[in-house]
Amino acid sequence: MNENQMAFEAIYYSAPIPRNSHVLTMLGVVFDQIHFPGVYMPIGDYDDIELDKEIRRLEALDRKDAHTYEIIGMLRFVPVAKTLGEFCVVEKNKDGSFRERINPPEDMVRRIYDSIHGPPREGFVPDIRSNFSKALPGCEECILYPGDYHYLGAPF
Repeated sequence: MNENQMAFEAIYYSAPIPRNSHVLTMLGVVFDQIHFPGVYMPIGDYDDIELDKEIRRLEALDRKDAHTYEIIGMLRFVPVAKTLGEFCVVEKNKDGSFRERINPPEDMVRRIYDSIHGPPREGFVPDIRSNFSKALPGCEECILYPGDYHYLGAPF
């Protein structure tokens, strides 16, 4: 029997990365590999100490918005992706080609938003961001990932 026939892989599709380490641990119990399409994280070429300082700096801002929580979560995931490189499969380069794949029509993104949150009240325009990026301190590396609603509408 081919050894690849025994591999059990999954695409993590509910968000660009798991919301916490408990989810990642449970995925590791079930799957051999988890793919994170559209997510670029450096596997090296960054300074761990500077990354930790940046995470602490952002946490000290004490911002309670979802985007700040998500960027802190993404930064915390960088060492995990490095350590679990064979298990956590992210994009290999940051040339932007993956962003071209993650470009669902705006009306689809809006319908996804409405199906999750319900139609917005009259006069309210939701802030639906398509892509996010964050430079890592002390190097030329960054993290790149699609916005939640664009991610859900991507044709993977």
